[in-house]
Amino acid sequence: MKDSSIGSLTKTAMMAAIVFVGIYLIKVPVPNGYTHLGDCFIFLGVLLLGTKRGALAGAIGAAASDVLGAICTGQFRRFLSNISWHLSWGCLWKN
Repeated sequence: MKDSSIGSLTKTAMMAAIVFVGIYLIKVPVPNGYTHLGDCFIFLGVLLLGTKRGALAGAIGAAASDVLGAICTGQFRRFLSNISWHLSWGCLWKN
């Protein structure tokens, strides 16, 4: 059964929200700053939603976390970087 456009949009938005929570709220302190579980959720999104939708959800969630965390410098460039990085994860997973 093929996903409807509303269902597809909802799943992508929910995964973006999960990525946002993983980056913005779940922080583990390390000596040079912090690390987060967002990358794990992005990888999970690519696996569950497919390469394109998972990469888009990961980039949106990461960008939202950066904007709300007051890291607004170079946001568009960082968004494009995130999409390319997440797409490469999906391509590596498929091969």
